[in-house]
Amino acid sequence: EKIPEKPKELAHIVALRELERIQLDAIWKRGETKRHHAEISEALRRYLENRYQFPALERSTEEIQRGIAQLPLRKEESEIVTEVLRLTDLVKFAKWKPSVSDHERMVQRSIAFVEHTLPTEMEANEIQSS
Repeated sequence: EKIPEKPKELAHIVALRELERIQLDAIWKRGETKRHHAEISEALRRYLENRYQFPALERSTEEIQRGIAQLPLRKEESEIVTEVLRLTDLVKFAKWKPSVSDHERMVQRSIAFVEHTLPTEMEANEIQSS
């Protein structure tokens, strides 16, 4: 007899759990600034992939910026994604030293983006039944 598959966890649930973990861990306080920002970037990219089937993990920030224009996002939401990815890139690649408020703001902006782009109830039901 076939065991029913566990329903796939919705993208926003996974993303919010991961972002809240990043926020609580606050590894930047232990000097792990680069890893903190890399984790934020990855959580946001993974959310874009799972929520919109938009391949973001292997793309550059510039490619994502061009591509998200095709997604059903409001201007403000696109700006959040771009801002977070640009700043996390600066930390990861340009050795930019963010302030305490930057560390916290990047996580908060990412959480806000996920919360602003929650699927409608109908979309959520379709995702879970597929």
